[in-house]
Amino acid sequence: MEIQHKALKRPPAGNITRRQALKYACAGIVGVAGAWLGLKHTLLKDYFSETDGQAFHPLADKRPEQVPCIDCRYCMPCPAGVNIPLVFKTYNKCINENNVPDLHAPRNRHFRKKRRTFLVSMNNFVPEKERAERCIGCNRCLPLCPQRIAITNRMHEISGLIKALQ
Repeated sequence: MEIQHKALKRPPAGNITRRQALKYACAGIVGVAGAWLGLKHTLLKDYFSETDGQAFHPLADKRPEQVPCIDCRYCMPCPAGVNIPLVFKTYNKCINENNVPDLHAPRNRHFRKKRRTFLVSMNNFVPEKERAERCIGCNRCLPLCPQRIAITNRMHEISGLIKALQ
């Protein structure tokens, strides 16, 4: 059985579907339908999301790691006044929208736009008295988190990123 398709000369940009990725990866190869079953054991498995049909980003591994906060609010109230779930939610939103700039690539053509969008998001969505930089590192929140998030470490990472971008 031969698969008819137009060979792609370059990978599609941005978020692409599994079908587009497979079409690109197998461009010019005849009879790859049977290989689909063993695809998750190939090097291509890293480019596919676990759920079929979801869009994914081929360079997702270069994005910062999301904070797995489920907004249970067990960590609240914070003695320093930090709104921990809101800070994590806003940070994760920036990651999902690919608006967290890479500090190691300031000459990237998208750096300035991502920097501005990230800082505006963090400043607009998180009130000044509830921001990550107010974390005092008391660790009161750590044993309360059911996700076992290193909350103080993540707060210091986020506040450090904000300081580096300002």
